[in-house]
Amino acid sequence: LSGLLLLAVPVSAETIYLSSGESLKGKIQGMDEQRLILESNITGSQIRIERADLRMVEFEVRVFLLTKN
Repeated sequence: LSGLLLLAVPVSAETIYLSSGESLKGKIQGMDEQRLILESNITGSQIRIERADLRMVEFEVRVFLLTKN
């Protein structure tokens, strides 16, 4: 018999899609009713984004498939 383990691990990379059509990738540092704060993967700086300008936030999750014989 072989065992199977499926493991989903969140990683530090979200993709933020803006109403303007632009997208940004980074780690969400905080969020309130007015804005989202993203740490950019490219520059490491914090970017403040008005929530009214957000179209979608895509959370990245890595899935690992481990088998044991």
